[in-house]
Amino acid sequence: EKGQEKEQEKGQEKEQEKGQEKEQEKGQEKEQEKGQEKEQEKGQEKEQEKEQNKKQTESIPLARAWDMPWEEIPLEESVGRYVGEFISLYPPGTPLLVPGERMTTELCRRIRSAWEQGLTVQGIRVQEGGLCAGGNPENNADSGSSHGTAEIYVNAMRMVVDRGKGRQHSADLLTD
Repeated sequence: EKGQEKEQEKGQEKEQEKGQEKEQEKGQEKEQEKGQEKEQEKGQEKEQEKEQNKKQTESIPLARAWDMPWEEIPLEESVGRYVGEFISLYPPGTPLLVPGERMTTELCRRIRSAWEQGLTVQGIRVQEGGLCAGGNPENNADSGSSHGTAEIYVNAMRMVVDRGKGRQHSADLLTD
C-alpha cells in the first residue's frame, strides 16, 4: 500500500510539474506574442512618423505658390502650413524656406532663435509692444535686446474649407 501511495504521489507530482511546465510554456508564448505585437506597433509608429515627416516636408511648385492666397499668421501657428514668401537669414542670405515649402517645428525654432540672437531674418514681420518692424533687429533698437516677448508673423497659405474633407490648405485642393 505504501508503495502504491508513493507511486501515486510521484505520479501527481509529475502531473503537477507537467502542468507547471505547460503554464510556463503558455506564459512564454504570451510573452513572445506581446513582444511581436510591440514590434509591430513600433513598426507602425515608425511608418506613421515617416508619413508625417513626408507630409511636413512636401512642397508645392514655386510657380503655383506665387498664385495661391496667403494670410499673415503668427510664426508658431505656421507649422505644417505652406509659406508664402522667402524666409532667409542674413548673413549669408540663403533661404531657409521658399514659397510653397511647409514650415516645420524645427525651422520655426531656428527662425525665432536667429531673430532673438539679433540676426536679420528676411520674410518675417515682428511686432513688439504695438510697434511693428521687419525682420531686422536693428529696426527694434528702442525695444532693447529683449526679443523673447515679440510676436513674429509669416505669410502662410490660406486655409479653405472643402465640404468633403474639412479645413485644409488650398494647395491640397489643386489637381495637376
